Amino acid sequence: MMQDYCKTFDNKPASTEDFKAMVEKHMTKGMDLDGNHKMDWFFNQYVYGMGEAQYTFHATAEATADGKTHIKGEIDRAGVPETWKDAISLYAHVGDKTIKMGLIGVIKANQPFDFTVAGKIDRVTINDLKTCCRT
Repeated sequence: MMQDYCKTFDNKPASTEDFKAMVEKHMTKGMDLDGNHKMDWFFNQYVYGMGEAQYTFHATAEATADGKTHIKGEIDRAGVPETWKDAISLYAHVGDKTIKMGLIGVIKANQPFDFTVAGKIDRVTINDLKTCCRT
């Protein structure tokens, strides 16, 4: 995305809306929290607005009889308006390896999740790289 942005606007003026359009061009499904292929939720909160969400995270990772892992938990959010949204990175830990599994869309103050993945996972965590919010 940044390479595309730099190439497109090399020696040209660019606005915040130009950058937003570039983000939307390259956004992933996990970033589309409003289901409209727009990043309004992010820009309204982090660019045009103010706030810092505080998250608590609880999850279990239980092995299933067929060699998969059932993951169940919740993310609780505080310190921001009820309309706040975030896409939080979820990480799987297997032995000493950490693997980014994807994003969890947090669109309400208490966001439960429940899914099963192939393979054995020891535990799951969020925001390992401190890319957003306080946990």
